[in-house]
Amino acid sequence: MRRFLSPTTHFSLILTIWLATLVSCSSSSVSTKLATWHKSLIGVPRTDSTASSPILHHLPLRDGKVLGYLLTSTTRNILAALDPVGGSVVWRHILGGDDFLEEFRANHDGIMALSGYDVQNVRLLEVKTGNIIWETQLQAPDLDRQSEFRCIGSCIVFATDGTPDVFVSSNTGGVHRLNGLTGANKWTWTPVDNAPLTPLSKMIATPTTVFLVNFVESTDSYKIYITAIDSSSGEQVSTHALPSNILDPSSDAILVGNPLANEATLVWAQRDGARFIRLSDLKDGRSPQMLSEYNKVVDLRLGSFGIFVALKPDGSSAILRLDAEDSQWIKTDWTFSDSASAPSRAPSVFTGGFDKQGRPYVSRTFWSNYFKSCSMELYVPHQNVIRGFYYSFDTVQHGVVLHTAMDVASVKDTEFVPRFVITTSTGSFQAWQRERKLWLREEALAHIASAVYVKLPHLRGQNAVVANPMARFSSQLGELARSPLNAVVGLSKVIRSVYPSSAAGNSTTLDERFGFRHLIVAATTFGKVLALDSTTGDVVWGQLLSISDVSGQPLNSDMRLLATDTETAGFTSELFLIANAPTDGSSLVFHLSPLTGASLGSIKSRGFASPQYQFPRSVIDVAIVGNHPSHLIMIDDHHNIHSYPPAASQQKLNSASQMTFVLPSITASQVAGYKLHESGRVESSSQLSARQTWSISFGQDEVIHEIVKPRSRYPIIIPTGAGNETLTSSNRNLVGIISSTKRSTGLTNCAVRVVDGTQGTLIYRAELGAGRCEEVNGVFIGDAFVYSHQDTIASSDSAKGFRITTVDLSGGSNPSTNSQPQIQQRTFAVGFQPKFLATTFTKFGIALQDLIAATDKDQILALPNRFLQTLGATPQAIKGSSADGPSVSVVQDEPRLTISQIWPVSEVEGILTTSSQLESTSLVFAYGRDLFATTVAPSATFDLLSEDFSRSQLVTTLAVLLVAVLMTRPLAKNRELQRQWFSS
Repeated sequence: MRRFLSPTTHFSLILTIWLATLVSCSSSSVSTKLATWHKSLIGVPRTDSTASSPILHHLPLRDGKVLGYLLTSTTRNILAALDPVGGSVVWRHILGGDDFLEEFRANHDGIMALSGYDVQNVRLLEVKTGNIIWETQLQAPDLDRQSEFRCIGSCIVFATDGTPDVFVSSNTGGVHRLNGLTGANKWTWTPVDNAPLTPLSKMIATPTTVFLVNFVESTDSYKIYITAIDSSSGEQVSTHALPSNILDPSSDAILVGNPLANEATLVWAQRDGARFIRLSDLKDGRSPQMLSEYNKVVDLRLGSFGIFVALKPDGSSAILRLDAEDSQWIKTDWTFSDSASAPSRAPSVFTGGFDKQGRPYVSRTFWSNYFKSCSMELYVPHQNVIRGFYYSFDTVQHGVVLHTAMDVASVKDTEFVPRFVITTSTGSFQAWQRERKLWLREEALAHIASAVYVKLPHLRGQNAVVANPMARFSSQLGELARSPLNAVVGLSKVIRSVYPSSAAGNSTTLDERFGFRHLIVAATTFGKVLALDSTTGDVVWGQLLSISDVSGQPLNSDMRLLATDTETAGFTSELFLIANAPTDGSSLVFHLSPLTGASLGSIKSRGFASPQYQFPRSVIDVAIVGNHPSHLIMIDDHHNIHSYPPAASQQKLNSASQMTFVLPSITASQVAGYKLHESGRVESSSQLSARQTWSISFGQDEVIHEIVKPRSRYPIIIPTGAGNETLTSSNRNLVGIISSTKRSTGLTNCAVRVVDGTQGTLIYRAELGAGRCEEVNGVFIGDAFVYSHQDTIASSDSAKGFRITTVDLSGGSNPSTNSQPQIQQRTFAVGFQPKFLATTFTKFGIALQDLIAATDKDQILALPNRFLQTLGATPQAIKGSSADGPSVSVVQDEPRLTISQIWPVSEVEGILTTSSQLESTSLVFAYGRDLFATTVAPSATFDLLSEDFSRSQLVTTLAVLLVAVLMTRPLAKNRELQRQWFSS
């Protein structure tokens, strides 16, 4: 029995357990699929007009049931329908950039949409599917149109004479009656020559007349002109001018009717009080009547019921209704108590809604500073009662409530349960049922200005299993020494293929063992920073910035996110956000924790992140120096140097002085390199200053579109190396320059250059011909520079289309001619338009790099490295010469190249890549109109086990070998002992 306890036997047992544990640390390919996800976004809902704001629409079915849909248009120019119960996208209709959506109206099972500018399009879509039933154009491109046309509330009106027809006012000032079933034009009314033309108008229809209300701008207000049109023939009946001084027709004028649809009334507010007039009284020459105690009116989209809200100068509000039996024509239904403006509450948001029976309701929503929550008051007109409640809206995270859309469920006419969807100033889209939140959509993610991957901290010792073989072996020996039971547990995990998803349960702030979990931190144009779990796409945290606009307008700010890259145990990354102040354009520096979003600087603010540093000009380049803590070096548009924190150690200053920034020149069409050095100026905000070391001049009319820099640890810096004057195997010192020149013919020619960033030497130059130079994309991949462009000129061996060109910059020389280093290039014809290019990135750089391309077909492609080889290409022997006549190959449109699979990823504006703990696997994240994340393996999964790998068979084989060793070893020793006895 003692033989089984010998050191050799111990070593065999430990070796077997170690090999089995190695298998347990290898990931199955199923694990990589966990990091693939797609989020279909619609963009932030528009709330600036009732013509385009969200509504809850009821679709009655034949069996008496009712389906609910949340309909909205968004700042992404999308018309979408969402499930009001779960918040998922039922369908979305994406319009083109020149087909801006002006208004939509829902009626029963159809949605009418008006869009376009040069040519206005009217579409009828099905509510359930979003399919287009018919589409028609209102005008030809050569007809005169109104400048600055803007639909302000009711450019689409459904007929009330029992037909499915629709009336549409166009941007030529005319009115069209369209057949609701086919879209055919029945008649068109055009204004006479002396009619007042205006881009602002509203419209309402009765069974016999269509009233078109035009608002004509005067010195400091708007005048009203009303035209009556016969709804059957399209002939003009009358026109009237009304004295008024409306300040904003889009919000200060509304058109309301009554349930019988035989009357129409115009209500508007002006400086000296509100007024109204029955449009049928115009023919009798009657004057408008006063509502002198009110100075503002609110459209609830309940115009067909004659219900609207009016506000007094002190902010107190009341619900008014048209009443034919009342001598004043308009009466007060309800006055909201305690609704006057006060510091204890925010301004109220009013909305109208319906129940399944089609009965109207009115709600008032406001934030209470006293209760620190939102309050809703629900008015029930058919019972003349009001119900109220509070719900816990988080204004610190989501900003201000801008709009609500509502419907109501009534229980035996005694209990009324509102379901409402709110839109906030940060782009948040939330659904509530009384006090219970149903779902939340962060639609600001469709408006990402900048994004970055952030590595998560490891639990101490967590990733030693993967990172270092010797450390892994030592760790496993230690675990076995501490408890032999660990061997049994490890073997059971191998057999059952059970692995922990993270070091601490489902924590999203700790890295899981294979490095697939990162944080994707995104800064949005709505002043909010969001962090996503890279494996699921779930929001981990959100942080509101102090520059966020409470009115919900997107920030016109250039944002840059940077994160330090550290894998040291006990330390976490740091996050820096540089943005422009919306008031004066100065640069603001935010310093955040990537794990929580909390501010790390000395300036603290309650509820939002405040800038830690500010200077008056815009940042054009930035670098991070050092770790724990990090230091920012920023250069502004006048090439002044700024640092954060202002006080830096000498070591960090020495590191920063070894950088070269490549920037466009201020005064001329040239690109220059600037090296940093210590300024010695005490009054300077930084101890560094910039000194120009080289420059390259371009033509006088040449415009620089983009400077492309290779990816390194600091992707925005060109580090100064040993100073090689010839091309080397590394491209870290190179930059690509994309520029354009406008010719006398009106065409714009594009050019691509590659320059040595440390010396300014021209390495490569290519003229691309005429095209849209802003659509030229470039990226460094390995020892090559890859760029995409459109070939607009057909030749004998190639047709027009899109091209991807690979330029080999490795500098191989031609031994037969003993010439200087050569450049090889190869051009690939592709059947898609590359919208954005990126390259994969691995931890040690051993695996090959793939080219990631976003296309105009809403796909993300991974072009393998073999497609980018320049073998067989014609060398360009002259350094810095133009590459003429490159060989052209064709890349077939293969489905296996598509990594976005069946998901559409449209309008991609950026692609991020980063490494995982596995050298074979790289993480990819694309953002734009949609979000998509996945993993790719450029060199195949050489460190991953296949899904059908039999771990139990491996363990069984190792166990049999171990038993065989243990059994045969005593036999061999006995035989050796006997041989020695006989030989002696």
